[in-house]
Amino acid sequence: RMIDDNLPRLLEDIAEGQETGMTLVQSLEASSQRSYGPLTVELKRLVAQLNWGVNFEDALRAFAKRCDTQLTLKSITLLAEAFRVGGDLRASFKAAADFTRRMVELSKERESQLRPYLSVIYMTTLIFMGILYILYASFFVGIAQEAGGTSFMRMPMTAESFKGTLFDVAVVEAVLGGLTCGKLTQGTVYAGFKHIFILQLLVAVFFSLVF
Repeated sequence: RMIDDNLPRLLEDIAEGQETGMTLVQSLEASSQRSYGPLTVELKRLVAQLNWGVNFEDALRAFAKRCDTQLTLKSITLLAEAFRVGGDLRASFKAAADFTRRMVELSKERESQLRPYLSVIYMTTLIFMGILYILYASFFVGIAQEAGGTSFMRMPMTAESFKGTLFDVAVVEAVLGGLTCGKLTQGTVYAGFKHIFILQLLVAVFFSLVF
């Protein structure tokens, strides 16, 4: 997120540096002295590679690969192609900056519009755990007492065994809900791992306090 947020400003600064009469390498060197969050370190590596004589297009693609975000890969691919075919690089950097800024704004707009659905998923998980407790207290405990410690299909019919099974079901619900949260807000299931952690924590607290 920090890389994508800082990328438009970096591209704009490089374009403005060329407008003042700097060469592309000079503009990159000047920009590497500024702060762009995680991009700063990778930008300094890019400048070092150029000073060592690495081909600009190869260094640019290596920069995008190290940053490893979809937005960076797309914008750098466009710039690499513009450098390869020639033309006004200043205009290319300016256009790439406008493109990345618009993409970041759209991503944040989508996230803000879908954020209310996060509360729906969290509430669904809490309601689901409440239903599990009702089933456990009113149904499974009675079965366990009547069974008297016997087993059914190799599963011991005790209150603790039922509680463990219901806990596993709640964990699966938390994992699926967290992945859904990530896909909704940021378009990737990997962003849902933080929601999985929160939901798993809620499940653990609920079972330790209620059951």
